[in-house]
Amino acid sequence: MQSKTKGCLYKKYALFSIAVWTVVIVTLAATAVTGDRKQMLQRAEDEARDYFRLNLQYRAWAARMGGVYVPVGKAAPNPYLTVAHRDVSTTDGMRLTLVNPAYLTRMVFATVPSPHQAPHLPPVTSRITSLKPVNPVNAPDPWERESLLAFERGESRERSQVATIAGAPYLRFISAFVTETSCLTCHRASGDREGVVRGALVISVPLVARLEQQAASDRNTVGRFFLLWVLGTTGIAVTSRRRFEDTRRLLANEQKFRTVCDWTQDWEYWIGPDGTIRYMSPSCIELTGYAREEFQEEPELLYRVVHHDFRESLRALHQATPDPSRPARTLEVPILTRGGELRWIQHLCRPIFEEGVFLGLRASNRDVTRQRQDTEKIRLSESRLVTLLGILQYPAETVQGFLDNALEEAIRLTGSRIGFIGHYDEERGEFTLNCWSRDVMRECALPEREIVSTLEKTGLWGEVVRQRRAVVVNDYAAESALKKGCPQGHAHLSRFMSIPVFSGDRIVAVVGMANKEGEYDDTDVLQLTLLMESVWQSVANKRAEQDLLESNERFAAAFNNAPLMLAVSTLEDGVYLEVNQRFLDAVQWSRDEVIGTRSVDLGLMTQTQRDQLKERMLREGRIKDLELTLYASTGRSVLCRMWTETIAVAGEKRLLTIILDITEQRRVEQQFLQAQKMESVGQLAGGVAHDFNNMLSVILGHAELGLMDEELVEGQRRHLEAILDAANRSSSITRQLLTFARRQNVLPRVIEVNGAVAGMLKMLGRLIGEEIELLWVPGDGVDRINIDPSQVDQLLANLCVNARDAIAGVGRITISTQNATLSDNRLDAASGLAPGRYVLLSVSDTGQGMAGTVLDRIFEPFYTTKEPGKGTGLGLATVFGIVKQNGGGIKVQSTPGEGTTFRIYLPSVPDEEGGSRGEAEVSYRKGDESILVVEDELWVREMVSDMLVKLGYRVTVASTPEEALAAVSRLERAPELLITDVIMPGMNGSDLALRLGDAIPGVKTLFMSGYASDFIARHGVINEGVHFLPKPFTLPTLAAKVREVLDGAG
Repeated sequence: MQSKTKGCLYKKYALFSIAVWTVVIVTLAATAVTGDRKQMLQRAEDEARDYFRLNLQYRAWAARMGGVYVPVGKAAPNPYLTVAHRDVSTTDGMRLTLVNPAYLTRMVFATVPSPHQAPHLPPVTSRITSLKPVNPVNAPDPWERESLLAFERGESRERSQVATIAGAPYLRFISAFVTETSCLTCHRASGDREGVVRGALVISVPLVARLEQQAASDRNTVGRFFLLWVLGTTGIAVTSRRRFEDTRRLLANEQKFRTVCDWTQDWEYWIGPDGTIRYMSPSCIELTGYAREEFQEEPELLYRVVHHDFRESLRALHQATPDPSRPARTLEVPILTRGGELRWIQHLCRPIFEEGVFLGLRASNRDVTRQRQDTEKIRLSESRLVTLLGILQYPAETVQGFLDNALEEAIRLTGSRIGFIGHYDEERGEFTLNCWSRDVMRECALPEREIVSTLEKTGLWGEVVRQRRAVVVNDYAAESALKKGCPQGHAHLSRFMSIPVFSGDRIVAVVGMANKEGEYDDTDVLQLTLLMESVWQSVANKRAEQDLLESNERFAAAFNNAPLMLAVSTLEDGVYLEVNQRFLDAVQWSRDEVIGTRSVDLGLMTQTQRDQLKERMLREGRIKDLELTLYASTGRSVLCRMWTETIAVAGEKRLLTIILDITEQRRVEQQFLQAQKMESVGQLAGGVAHDFNNMLSVILGHAELGLMDEELVEGQRRHLEAILDAANRSSSITRQLLTFARRQNVLPRVIEVNGAVAGMLKMLGRLIGEEIELLWVPGDGVDRINIDPSQVDQLLANLCVNARDAIAGVGRITISTQNATLSDNRLDAASGLAPGRYVLLSVSDTGQGMAGTVLDRIFEPFYTTKEPGKGTGLGLATVFGIVKQNGGGIKVQSTPGEGTTFRIYLPSVPDEEGGSRGEAEVSYRKGDESILVVEDELWVREMVSDMLVKLGYRVTVASTPEEALAAVSRLERAPELLITDVIMPGMNGSDLALRLGDAIPGVKTLFMSGYASDFIARHGVINEGVHFLPKPFTLPTLAAKVREVLDGAG
């Protein structure tokens, strides 16, 4: 039965293919025959058109000649020609009649045979027709009439058709005649006029011969296509037979795969009775990462992908005795994908029988990872809610007690052993420890516990603030650049997790957990984050409740003296019933002017704004954190945040409005963004200068070594001196870049600021010119400051040049100094200065001043308002870098048309700190000691080595600290001095010095760097007792520094 069905399928497929092939051949043959017929008719039409054109030429010639007279015996007089002198006689009595153009062409063309006309076939015929025929014989038939009407309407000038005439097929071609001037001789009497269609000429071309030729051609065409059809049909039959055989083989395998092919949604496989994998669905790779070929080649892979705790359970399920009565069994097991991802699958397995014969096991596996995760999330959420409920119900009398209990519950929820909660002040960058867990208090053996810490002093636990996200470390003992180490006596840490707690976009607290038995994961982070957000909200609520209770008796005073603008008004029309003093100060109206009026009447906002606020209030019931602009009585705009709430006052609904003036806050944020931008560009500039210093060291060193050659000719010496001069000038450029980047290796000392300024006055006078007066007003008893003297020169030079460019013509620049003591109430939040005693250095000018938009950007690097080529935009940026590098602050006051004043605050140095570092006297002394040079830059290393050899020292060089340590063990004479770069790959110079000191007691160290190092203090001051040589340096500088270190005590 199956064989018969398959044979029918084969026949149906073959017949269908042959039918399609037949339709294609018939269509192509019909198209070819039709095309040939159209070409034959087109050739006949072209022949008729040629007849017409020839006829038209004859008629035109005859019309121009006025006709032809012929003997009456050869042409009968035209009875329809009514012109004078139609019939005339010659002098000898011969009678002649006028043959007009139409009569003439009809007779002529009657004698012209068709080139395709056979003697036994009909001839080509022609006739004249018109809608107004003179000769009735020329009256049109219906087709001719239709064509003539179309000609008169201007639709066309010629037409054709195939018609039967006298039992034979003809192509009839008709083309219009247009009346010309010569035609009016005969036709004026009939009303014809020039340019109109007068009639048409009909040419009839016989088609008998052409159709016979076409029929022969059609037979040839059909024969060719028939041959093509026979060949194609034969090919289809052969191909169909082969396809049938392939289909039969595929159908034979259908039984094998039917069991698993019906289940295609999940990962399916079929294990045969012999344990081999008969089928594996392609979806296995999506679920496990392994291709089905891998499973078929290694059946054991089915069990290896299963987690080892569940592997034997799956194997036992597969190896159980097959029982047709046993229902399908389900097992949920975890698997490990090729990529190491843990997934859960629901495994459904059942034995398959056919007529009592065991065919194997059919297994279906569905990915239920998401469902299990959702279930786990629900469980964790329930646990978190239970914990939160317990926290909220805890009978704490104070907020501190509430947080202590919340911390213990958080430790229990995350499975940790210890933890802490610390408040964080973003403005100060300070952490305040709020509470430790009880176990921490038992384990901690620190003699003094630090309660307040600044962000810059924190290590790993401060990263949550720096990165503004949770930090998880599951191997605390591992090395990390983020850790700063724990003090002795600190509680032991094995694992650590810390999260930030946000209030809006501000971090208000940091919560840390530690020492969980297992690893911390994203679930722990989420659980702790959600819990502490709710806890912190509850803390805020509790504090609000306490504040409310404490303020009930002082409400009126608090209302009037609140730092925020407060107002109580009617809900419907917004009439003010009460406002506080802060509100009055901001809008600059008196209390009598405000009470009883509306915000619109006072001009605080427009009627449209008021209507929108009212609509939103009625729709949402409150307005929360809305930013808007109010306008004071003077027209000054006040940028605010508004909160509104309905309250009950004496049993009536009133509107409480709280307004925060954020005008200053917004300005501070913009300044903070400006500082960040300056820091980013500064890092780039510092990095470039650092690399440039290395190159300059090589250039300076080799130029000086070359100049020491006594055999130099004058030209060579001049070239080397030019190189040395250019390198020295380039060094000053890098010094400016490093100053701007606040990374300059400066050598500060305690100086008298008045003396430093006085020493610059002559140079400043030359800088600003004679037209500008330079006024110096030194203060009395001005404190000393700790700064590199050259930086004072840079400050004054840049500020005075900037002032000079702002003065058009004659003007004055004033430099003054004085002491200044800044207290909390005098500090600007944006200045970054701490309370204390400062030296105030002021530079003011009588120039054109600056607008607010320019003031906002004057410290941006490369920003300038000068014409191209007249300013680099680095002057004030360098001033800013110097001030910040020395722990100071700068303020600018400027009014367009009135001048500008720069006020620089630098920390003063108490008298007892009056010692000065000074600068080592440069000497050019030699020696014969052994020196080890370690430098990763080849050119710098070779240059230093050449210099030292020139000075007589024994030099050993190494490119890495590891190579240096290895070289020392091979030296016959231990080095007395180590000269090393500070920053190198792998081990830095500081660690190398410590290691070498252990191996060679008493060895001295000289550090060198083109950038700030760990031996350079945070504000650019070199640590006492550490010998440092900044790059680039000259040969005399190196010689003096080496002798200073070798001859020194330590």
